[in-house]
Amino acid sequence: MCQSDLEAEHRSAYWLFGKDRREFSVEDCDGKGRREVLWTGVRRAEDVTNLKNVRYEDVIFLCESGCSPAITAVLEAVGDPVPDATAWDAEFSQKHWVTKPDRIMPGCSIGNNPFWAVQVKLVKAFGRAVPLASLANGSDWAALKVYNGQVLPLSEEQWDAVIDSSQG
Repeated sequence: MCQSDLEAEHRSAYWLFGKDRREFSVEDCDGKGRREVLWTGVRRAEDVTNLKNVRYEDVIFLCESGCSPAITAVLEAVGDPVPDATAWDAEFSQKHWVTKPDRIMPGCSIGNNPFWAVQVKLVKAFGRAVPLASLANGSDWAALKVYNGQVLPLSEEQWDAVIDSSQG
């Protein structure tokens, strides 16, 4: 197998995961002494479909949504998607942003769970957050509205624009 075949096999996809800062932040990974967390609670159909496509070693920007959305960290998927058990956890749903499970899937069982979760780890917290407004002059970012629970594929150009902005 030639070198380019090896690179193609291990090439990561780029993602943006949006979460409200009150629900999840870099400190949730770093400040509690744990570097990995299970990314749960994705409920919009398009985002669920995107999350199902995340694979081991894909790289992810954490974008904290809200009044001034900003990219604050790089995460990495440390596994492929698994069923999201929080879809049936009423206590979790009431404390967090997850829609109450009895309103989503009455009578649903883990065997036909339509929701997914992905284990992620913190790779790097940015010393300075990258506001989405600062990226808006690029056409790829101009129409982007980040919301809680979003899972969005990114192009290599979008990824590079954020990395450049985080270093400048």
